Amino acid sequence: MNESNQTTEIPSTIEATYQSFSNSTAFDRLTVNQKRYAKAVILKLGQTSTTFILNWTPADVVDTLTGTFATDNMQVHNYFVATVPILGRFFQYAEQAGWLSNRAALTAAAKHSREDMLTLSQNQSHEHQNKVSETNTKSTSESDETAEVQRVDALSDEWLSAVHEVPMVRNLRPADQNDVDVIIDTFVGIAILGLKKDPGDWQPDTMQEVFYRYFVSVLDDDDKQRRLFTLIPMAMTTFIRVLAEKGILKNSVALSSWVSDHHEMLAHLYNEELDHFYSQLTAAMQTAHVDMTNKQQVDAFTNQYLRAHPQQGAAVFTKKQTGRPSFQSRRHHNRY
Repeated sequence: MNESNQTTEIPSTIEATYQSFSNSTAFDRLTVNQKRYAKAVILKLGQTSTTFILNWTPADVVDTLTGTFATDNMQVHNYFVATVPILGRFFQYAEQAGWLSNRAALTAAAKHSREDMLTLSQNQSHEHQNKVSETNTKSTSESDETAEVQRVDALSDEWLSAVHEVPMVRNLRPADQNDVDVIIDTFVGIAILGLKKDPGDWQPDTMQEVFYRYFVSVLDDDDKQRRLFTLIPMAMTTFIRVLAEKGILKNSVALSSWVSDHHEMLAHLYNEELDHFYSQLTAAMQTAHVDMTNKQQVDAFTNQYLRAHPQQGAAVFTKKQTGRPSFQSRRHHNRY
């Protein structure tokens, strides 16, 4: 990783500039969705600006973001939503590398231009959609589903950017910030895409269903680390407060109370032995062609499996598992 508080050689091309940025911890702190668009955003900004990005003034930031970058750049909405957070991390890295000294002013200019850029990009998108609709009025469930995923990705990025502005999160180590992103992004995906509940519909039982039924199952194995789970109460409390301040949540007090009441359970949500047991049980069911949507089949096979592996079952289930869901509720689903 390029971690430096002293001047390093200044790249002469936008491609080299992005390559250096992509190997930094500042880049690592971008969300998954932001990383997806980072290269395209940085290269396009370089192409549409009359001034090299490392020589930008605040006026250059405004002119570029509200110029052809927004008005003649046919991209999905998520691309433009991700642009300002990407620039914020890029300016942070460039300052650390000694390439610029006006990071705060540049970042402020980018944030100031955000709404105008989004409006201009949406106007362009609407014009394009109108032209397309004249020749093709067909829509498919697949495209609708893709649009919904993109909508949720954009919302998640926007909310995560706001969460990162909270001092408690901003002062965390990069690895912990990434865990906060994973926690919130996973919760949002399960709640909105999986349970079909937007924030205005979230209730304490929504929190319980997300965390006790699905959360562990949809996490990538690399994310199943003790430190991530200890951050869940803080991450969710901060997230709820941010959405409440934006007027998005109706019952933030009840949701925050649920997190507080279940602090210990959330911090100790993951049990490696139990998760390993469920993974083995799932593999055995798949080999035996068990219908995992059939509770009777699942229960019968689980009992049979426990009888065949008594020591394994005893090692797992003699430990206190208060609040842990059954296999039927924890079986591995497709993500969301």
